[in-house]
Amino acid sequence: MGDSRANPIRANPILLRALSLILGLLVLAGPASAVEAAPRRRAPLKKTPVAALPREVVQQIQVRGNAKVDTDAILEKIKSTVGKELNHAQVREDILALHKLNFFDEVEVRFEAGVLIYQVKERPTIARIVFFGNEEMEADDLKGVLSIKTFDLFDENLVRESARKLERHYEEKGFYLARVSHEVRKGRDADSVEVLFRVREYDKVKIRKITFLGNKAFTDDQLKRILRSTQEGGFFSALSGSGNFKELDFKTDLQILQYWYLNEGYVRFRTETPVVTVTEDKKWIHITIKVDEGRQYAVADTDFSGDLLFP
Repeated sequence: MGDSRANPIRANPILLRALSLILGLLVLAGPASAVEAAPRRRAPLKKTPVAALPREVVQQIQVRGNAKVDTDAILEKIKSTVGKELNHAQVREDILALHKLNFFDEVEVRFEAGVLIYQVKERPTIARIVFFGNEEMEADDLKGVLSIKTFDLFDENLVRESARKLERHYEEKGFYLARVSHEVRKGRDADSVEVLFRVREYDKVKIRKITFLGNKAFTDDQLKRILRSTQEGGFFSALSGSGNFKELDFKTDLQILQYWYLNEGYVRFRTETPVVTVTEDKKWIHITIKVDEGRQYAVADTDFSGDLLFP
C-alpha cells in the first residue's frame, strides 16, 4: 500500500506560479542594477580658441559739414594720424582743439570702415550789425570800436566783449553812465544772424565837487591844480567840455598826484580808493579822495633813479 500523503508543491499550483514570478523578477533586476552601479565617464571638453579682435586702423580722415571754414585749416588742428591705430584719447583732444577755434557749434566724430569722420556744424555768419539809442555818436564811429564785423562767424564772447568796449568808448567821451546791451536775432538766411546793440547814453556827467580828506601839507585848491584832466565843472563847462568825468583820465591824474607828492618828499604817500557818488538826476558827480601823506623827507635830488633820501 503506497504513501497516501500528497506532495505539497504539486498539490498547490498557485504557490508554484508565485515562486516562478519572483524568480523571474530577480533575474531581470540583477543586470539593470549592475548597469546603474557602473559610473559613466564624460568626454573631456574641447577648448575653442578665441579669435583676436581686429585692430581699428585709421585709413582715411574726412571733414564734413564745413562750408565757410577751409578744410585744411581744420585738418591742421587734428592730430589723429592715417595708418595708425585709432586712439580715442587723441580723438577727444581733437574735438577740444576744434572747439577752441570758435568756428563750430557742434563737433561729432564717428569711425566707419576705417574712415575717421569729423562732422562739424559751423556757427552762423553775422549778416548785419545795428545800433539803437546812439544819438551822440555815429554808427560808423561805434563800429570801429567793436571786436566783430559783418560776415564774421558769430561768437557770443566777442559780442559781449564788443558791448564792454562800447561802454568804455562812451566813458572816454564823458558819458560815464552809458550802458550797452546786445541782442542776437536770426537773419534772413538760415545760417546767418543779426547783432543789435542798444545804447543808453544819458547825459555827460559833470564833476560838481572834488574833496580831499587827510591832506595837511597842502590845501584842496593846491591839490586840485595838480589834477590835469579831472576838474570841477563851472557855468561854461558845457561849452568848453571841461568838468566832464572820464574814468581813465581820473586814474591817470591820481598817478600824477602821487608823483607830485614824491617830488615834494612824501615818499610814503598813498591814496585810498576814491568815492564817486552820482546825483539823483545823473548829471553831476562828487569825488572824494582820501590821502595819507606820511612823513616828509628831504630829497637830495629830484631824479628818482636811485638817489638817497635823508629824513
